[in-house]
Amino acid sequence: MKNRLLLGMTGLLFFATLTASLVMFVWGANRLEQERGQQQKTAESAVFSLLLAEQTRISDQLALFGERPTLRALLQAQQANALSLYIQDFRSQGGLDFLAVYGADGALLASNGRLRNYDLALGHGFLLLDGEPLLVAQQVVYLPDSDLPLGTAVAGLWLERPLLNNFAAAADVQLRWSETETAASLPLRSSNGPASLFVEVQMANAAPGWVGWWSVGMITAVLTLIGWLAGWLLLRRQTTSLQKLTIAAQKIGQGNPHAPLPLIAAPTEVRHLATALHRLQAQLITAQQHKSDLPDESGFAAPSFLYDNARLAVQRDGQETARLTPLEARLLETLMRNPGQVLNSELLITAVWGSDGGDKTMLKQLVYRLRSKIDAENSTVSHIETVSGVGYAFKN
Repeated sequence: MKNRLLLGMTGLLFFATLTASLVMFVWGANRLEQERGQQQKTAESAVFSLLLAEQTRISDQLALFGERPTLRALLQAQQANALSLYIQDFRSQGGLDFLAVYGADGALLASNGRLRNYDLALGHGFLLLDGEPLLVAQQVVYLPDSDLPLGTAVAGLWLERPLLNNFAAAADVQLRWSETETAASLPLRSSNGPASLFVEVQMANAAPGWVGWWSVGMITAVLTLIGWLAGWLLLRRQTTSLQKLTIAAQKIGQGNPHAPLPLIAAPTEVRHLATALHRLQAQLITAQQHKSDLPDESGFAAPSFLYDNARLAVQRDGQETARLTPLEARLLETLMRNPGQVLNSELLITAVWGSDGGDKTMLKQLVYRLRSKIDAENSTVSHIETVSGVGYAFKN
């Protein structure tokens, strides 16, 4: 019966702990996904800001370049060779991948850098040229103090791995180009067609999704195990006390009022049960003492002394040698009514103080005082024998 109770309570405890841990697992997983989503949005915003800042930088440099008198003079003179040399220095100083100058008719006059197949008609902004992403700015160059255009200056950056690496380091992310939209992408619309570019943003310092789930799962499993073990130990401790009380109650019910009863402080319910059993045991012992068939109802005789329970007096050789206190008298009567029988400390505490007081330290002190009153002055053997770890016995 007790094993089935322990097994049932353990199973119930396990499922309760598992349920609580699963709730924590779902909550932790949701929090993890929310944090990753927030980090994703922050990273996308940082990358997009860097791209716009780079576009603004190119446009500002090109605006300054278009205001230069030397450029206007070379455009008016249509000196292609001189233009090539002139724009070379500006491109290298401005950190541009290419810089080109077109005439008023749209014909290419001079270029420096990797221009490839770019044409003025493609426009400016984010472009997709031969499958490669490109960031382009255009600036019309006018005749001084006139609205007459002399030509157009074009500058750009190819959005390739070196540039992406710089962006990734600045935003603490990982970047790559993809023409298919993903859950972790930043859309950049192309100016020269329906194609859409997507910058995939992957947190550089974030673990893969399965690692996060694995971590949450492991934490959940550990918490479940710890909670179950702690609960099982607590349950085992309480059921052990309950089992001891059950065994003692069975023995008392079988007619053994001296069965040892443990002293239990917690939990409250078990303590109340133990207190009730102690009270019942004390009543049974008292009733048994009143029904005992004693040779002399007025006292108890031992080989070396006589105890008068009416006067609580100890007599030796016909002379009164000591008076006992009520507690000492109860202890002596309990021991002398059970000569030679080892009575455990819990039973003696109940018989002397009842169910609501006394402990082993107080019992030990009481035994010491009682010995000093009943034992002969020079005797080396006491009438009250200490049985270590169990209790005391009266020896004739």
